[in-house]
Amino acid sequence: MNARQWETTQLVSKENEKDSETVRKVGDVLRSPPATGVIRELKNSTKSFSQLKKNLSMSSGSLNYHLLKLRSAGILKKTQGERYTLTTLGQKVSEIVRRTLKEVKGPP
Repeated sequence: MNARQWETTQLVSKENEKDSETVRKVGDVLRSPPATGVIRELKNSTKSFSQLKKNLSMSSGSLNYHLLKLRSAGILKKTQGERYTLTTLGQKVSEIVRRTLKEVKGPP
């Protein structure tokens, strides 16, 4: 293996590790009903901490915990106006949550 092939192999390996870590973090989030609740709340609009707290009936500590987990997973971000919004990844996860709930609940 020449130096260029080795370098390419290392880059692919690092990218695979990053992808695996992202999948693990998203999986952790999807196993958490409070976190999926936050995702559903943010699906169509940004919300402040107090709006999320009120709408989800969560304590400040619990909401902070889940927001931190969602931010570290790259699913949501905090805007300059101190509001929370879904990232591109978060929008995709939101769609997965929506489809899954639709399949589980069945037709209306």
